[in-house]
Amino acid sequence: MDKSAFPDPFEQTRLEKGYGEMNDQDDPVTMLLRLKDVRKSAHNWKTFQSGATPGRIVVPSEVNIRETRQIPFEVDPPMHGNYRALVEPWFKRPLEPDYEEKLTEQINAIIDEALTQDSVEVVSEFSLPLQSRALTLLLNIPYSEAETWVSWGTHVFRSEDDPLDGSKAAILYDYIDEQITQAIENPGEDLYSVLLASEIEGRKMTREEVKGVMILTFAGGRDTVINAVTNSIAYFAEHPESLKKLQDEPEIIGKATEELIRYFAPLTQMGRVVTEDTQVCEYAVKADSRVSLCWASAN
Repeated sequence: MDKSAFPDPFEQTRLEKGYGEMNDQDDPVTMLLRLKDVRKSAHNWKTFQSGATPGRIVVPSEVNIRETRQIPFEVDPPMHGNYRALVEPWFKRPLEPDYEEKLTEQINAIIDEALTQDSVEVVSEFSLPLQSRALTLLLNIPYSEAETWVSWGTHVFRSEDDPLDGSKAAILYDYIDEQITQAIENPGEDLYSVLLASEIEGRKMTREEVKGVMILTFAGGRDTVINAVTNSIAYFAEHPESLKKLQDEPEIIGKATEELIRYFAPLTQMGRVVTEDTQVCEYAVKADSRVSLCWASAN
């Protein structure tokens, strides 16, 4: 597959310094741009922690629009591993043949819809509905709920003119609270009900913990999927010969998918909060400051 024509905006700074700097709502962030530094910091959770104030490891920071901790994203070991072990069986359901068949039907249906149109706005008319419809399958709730999520737009925390829209975020929080209440009153086989019935460290999960998992499921899996699908379509529009190669050699589709996700990095960066004075790229960073693991540059 040919290299995309999209430029690498980090190349010069990555080679010269290895880090960048940005001001995020008066809470500065040191961006780690080299793969070795990103990998080293990602593994060193004692110095670069995820379990800081809820919302602070996200870039841009969400501390002003939420107090609920996203689980397990904003939790450090060993509890991070405990939460992951709890939710992994549910999120591995897409590997099951019956699930795969239903998802394939959803994908084929939206592709067929697109083929009937003279033109398609890829983000709003394809990637967003695709992600929303697939999410109903993941949560095991009615398909019709996708229309509600589509109405929220491509990002649940952001609007066209505001990178962090508190009023828009409240729509998601209120929605999740309503769904949890319904699951408490009428438990079913959906993810809300399963989480409410689950135990962590010998006790039932709290309502706040369930809300934390659901916020991450909605927010973390939304724009990342939309970005991945949209960027892949853009790439193949730019390189039709690569699409032809996949059609002729379907056995390489798996590796091609991994490469598209690596190259376009739908999650561009992930933050950490520094717990002690230390150095990155021979650059001093203070305790309680923020760094970001910039996958878009490191990959």
